[in-house]
Amino acid sequence: MALQSLLEQYNGILAEADRLLNEVQASEKALRKYDTRLLTAVGLAYGKDSSEYEMAGGTREGK
Repeated sequence: MALQSLLEQYNGILAEADRLLNEVQASEKALRKYDTRLLTAVGLAYGKDSSEYEMAGGTREGK
């Protein structure tokens, strides 16, 4: 009976870890989308060959 209880606890912890992993991955995806939009906006405002674009994380076209 003790083994069954341990297995149930273990499986519950794995299920929770999987749920948290899904949340982390969804948050990372949302952050990547935001980062892409921000970089696009900086590129439109200052140009893709600007220092501002490079400071925002982009690679200047002239380099």
